[in-house]
Amino acid sequence: MSHLFRVSSTLLVAAASSLIVFSGVQNALAADGDRPGIALVKPQAWSPDDQVTVIEFLSYVDRTVKTSPGAGYFEFRTAKSPGIQVTAARVVKLIVFPVPPQTLVLDVQRAELQKQIDEFRALATRVPTVKKILDPSLVALAAEVAKYDAGNVKEEGVWIPRTAYYKKKAAALIELLRPELLAAPSARGFDLEQNQYFLGLEDLAVSEPSVKPLVEGIRAQQAAAVRKEERAKILAKLSQPTLSFSDAEVLVAKLKTLQPSEDNGSSKFVYNWDIAVASAGSLTEEIEAAQAAFESGIVTEEGKVPVLTESVVEAVRKVSASVQQFRAGSPPPAVKVPSDVADVMVACVERLPSVAKQMAGKQYIEAKLILDPLVQKASLIGSKSAAALAALQSTVSTQIDRFRVLRDEAKMLADSDKIEDAIKKYQEAQAIIPEPDIAVQIEALKKQ
Repeated sequence: MSHLFRVSSTLLVAAASSLIVFSGVQNALAADGDRPGIALVKPQAWSPDDQVTVIEFLSYVDRTVKTSPGAGYFEFRTAKSPGIQVTAARVVKLIVFPVPPQTLVLDVQRAELQKQIDEFRALATRVPTVKKILDPSLVALAAEVAKYDAGNVKEEGVWIPRTAYYKKKAAALIELLRPELLAAPSARGFDLEQNQYFLGLEDLAVSEPSVKPLVEGIRAQQAAAVRKEERAKILAKLSQPTLSFSDAEVLVAKLKTLQPSEDNGSSKFVYNWDIAVASAGSLTEEIEAAQAAFESGIVTEEGKVPVLTESVVEAVRKVSASVQQFRAGSPPPAVKVPSDVADVMVACVERLPSVAKQMAGKQYIEAKLILDPLVQKASLIGSKSAAALAALQSTVSTQIDRFRVLRDEAKMLADSDKIEDAIKKYQEAQAIIPEPDIAVQIEALKKQ
């Protein structure tokens, strides 16, 4: 038959206590003694409930004995008496008139108010004499519930739209959460699901659906940060020149699952990768075809510069243009084509005519400077090309060696005053390589 009315504290706010009801002497809360209310009192402790009377008090003092149920008394101050003493055993209920809560933001708080309303109404039905007394409190509590049910909440005595209130609270939590997200050394290492501010946001979303998009937005932001971090690691690995194509393929496949369109660097890399891979196969075939044509089409003759047919020259020039176009696209390091083979063939096409011209003019030293780097890489083209260039290098080197031997012998003879012999040696040397310095030496010796 006894009830205790109160508004509970929960989550973000503590609701102001609005109603206290005592049953017999088992509930003694002197904290509310300065507030008005009513007491249902029996003539005697053993009197039946239908004999209760109502005392309307302005305040009361609790003088019950806490260690002995039913012992002690309450002292009530009424409009007509400063102190009416009633033994605890005679008090059936003690009701402190409720004050509308200053804060009403949660369903559990609303439920507490409804519980008070229901119990007040039940009490008024059982004890009709208190109905008129309780009506003002019922009206006030019902008005609070109606405003809450209309989509409003009450904070520090002020009613505001429920959505606006929760968004404000959510924004405050996000402002606290954001610095921690930014300060985290690793996005993947930041445990969002255990963060106190994020947990607070999730709690808000339980009470207010409009907060759910904010929660999902934070979760999406965290996921995007993790993806960005993972993409950066993958791009760093893909930039390594020693990375194999097969390993790069695995990394690119992973990169494509991390929404590379979210940043320009990743998006550009994926685009370049797809373009490079698509063109690398056909370019490799083009280079290999030109290489085979070069090997089979090179015409060699002992002591002479190898001759390339016009079709070979055309094929190499076409390959050169294709390689330049491929390189202009900045292909990833792991996407490779035999461009070094193409470079050697292009160098041969471009420089062998100069070698032929120099050899015709007996400029063997200049010819050797061009031939040496070609010979070093000619094996990339093939054995036939390598042999032809090596043979030409040998011919040139032999002529240079003969020239130097004759020049040195001539100098020794001149130093020994064997002028005629010296002149002959210089002339033999000049016949191999017509250097201006040799002609000057000959003229000088003739004047002696």
